[in-house]
Amino acid sequence: MSNPLESLLGLRRHTEAETEKGLGIAMAGRAKAEDEQRLHDGRAHEARARRQTEGQRLGQTAPPNTAEAVARHAFLRRLDDDVRRLDAAAKVHRDGALAAALRADESARNAHREARREREALEAHMARLAAEEARLRERRAEDASGDLAIAAHAKAKADRRGG
Repeated sequence: MSNPLESLLGLRRHTEAETEKGLGIAMAGRAKAEDEQRLHDGRAHEARARRQTEGQRLGQTAPPNTAEAVARHAFLRRLDDDVRRLDAAAKVHRDGALAAALRADESARNAHREARREREALEAHMARLAAEEARLRERRAEDASGDLAIAAHAKAKADRRGG
């Protein structure tokens, strides 16, 4: 790298590449957490559906005796407990691992966006400097050619007078 701005640009590109890797990792973590959340939600939904189905099935007929009534009640209570347990597990995952993965993903996106913005700003600055240097070289060349023309004209005039 020939100048400090080019060195800085190299660092900015490296930073952007690193934040892009971090973003990929965060996106994978988010996808995994979302898949796990779908599993938790699916299990809770299945438990609720089973509780509803069993409640309807058992409610269609009266129990033949007290023991059967107690058994049905205990069975439905276990199904209710399963629903509560699976709903709680889904909520814990949603509020914990999934929320953390979403925050990490957003943070990685912001870091990558900022790194890209910084690199693009530096590239734009370098392009402006290069354009200004090109304009300056062009002006100097015009000035030099004008100076040569003036000198040639003066020499020609002097040659006509002296010759």
